[in-house]
Amino acid sequence: MVDDAGFIFTPIARYLEADRRETEAPNALRLSPEQVREALARLSPAAKAIAVAMARTPEERERIQEQAVEVRSDDIPPTQFAEVEQSLKDAPPASFDVARQVRVFEPYLQYVELNLTGAAIQRRKLAIPKVIQNLGAAEGAQSRFNTTFDLIDRESELSSKHIEDALKDIRDNFTPSLGKDHGRVLLKAQKPLFEQRLDDLRAKLEESQAKVMREAAKQPRCVPRRDRRLLRSNGVGEPA
Repeated sequence: MVDDAGFIFTPIARYLEADRRETEAPNALRLSPEQVREALARLSPAAKAIAVAMARTPEERERIQEQAVEVRSDDIPPTQFAEVEQSLKDAPPASFDVARQVRVFEPYLQYVELNLTGAAIQRRKLAIPKVIQNLGAAEGAQSRFNTTFDLIDRESELSSKHIEDALKDIRDNFTPSLGKDHGRVLLKAQKPLFEQRLDDLRAKLEESQAKVMREAAKQPRCVPRRDRRLLRSNGVGEPA
């Protein structure tokens, strides 16, 4: 602002992009004298007092007096200047070109982590109850008696191997590793296709879950001895 003339301009943020515009490119707004005085009144209490004194009419003076001061002036002690100067020496700001390259490449990547838990029922084992293990068999046979067995065969159609392979395919094709301690990243340009593949994987997982539940319902169940007596007392034959 100079006298009754003023301009508002918006410089390019060098951290984000280089200024490639031509010199003749417009980049400012010219303010009217009234706008200059109103803008001046918002800068500081002293500037507001000047704007009030420069008002040409009582109405304009009253309007400026009612405006709030947006930028207040505070005294800065020399110690604070010294702290800022020391901070700039300890951690100098990065060059505009270097900082711009970092900020430009950062939005292209996103950290991701894929996990699948509880689906591998082919790795689940069942423990044989102690009462069955102590059958009075010979000592040699007892030592060879396994106390656990696999819930299903590893090559069973109920195995989750096809789901794990599909997850590995997504992880290998969409989320390259940055190293053991740095995780995996995803290109944001591939995010829509990545999410579609994850939806397909969830559908396979739900289908596999329903299949396991159907097969489990077909399997015979052991009925405790107390329940067997109850069935016989009600006229129901002992279950197989």
